[in-house]
Amino acid sequence: MTLRVFLVAGLSSALLSGCASVGNESIADATPQTVSAQLIKGKTTQEHVRGLYGDPAKTSFTDSGNEIMGIRFF
Repeated sequence: MTLRVFLVAGLSSALLSGCASVGNESIADATPQTVSAQLIKGKTTQEHVRGLYGDPAKTSFTDSGNEIMGIRFF
């Protein structure tokens, strides 16, 4: 019985710790208004975005070749 309790506690701890560090901390407090104020279409460069929010969690491309940088939110 004691072994089972330790096994369940250990498994639960491992599963919950995986959820603790998901997301991009540099954008955790950002609102749509603050992001809109910082990013200006046609002027803001990728380097500036990376400087503000870090590297994207995912990068993809549209059919026309435009790059989409995905940021993971909390």
